[in-house]
Amino acid sequence: MAELDKMRRRREQEALERAERERQERRKKDELERRRAREDYNRYRMQQMAVKAQREKKLQDSIEAEDRTKKLVDELDRKKLERQDQGFQQ
Repeated sequence: MAELDKMRRRREQEALERAERERQERRKKDELERRRAREDYNRYRMQQMAVKAQREKKLQDSIEAEDRTKKLVDELDRKKLERQDQGFQQ
């Protein structure tokens, strides 16, 4: 009888230890998954910021090119008017 009690206690203790190991392993897995998800989210955010910066740069470049073109057109128009004025004065 005492031998059966010892065996039962030993099995109960082993079951408790196994349950504790499994709980620790689950906790470790969960922490790794949370860390991986955080890293993925941070990578996503960095990508989005890079895309936004590229769009803003492209827009800025476009605006600057438009301004340069407008200045060139204005300069050509001014020269054309000057030539026309000189033609009338002669």
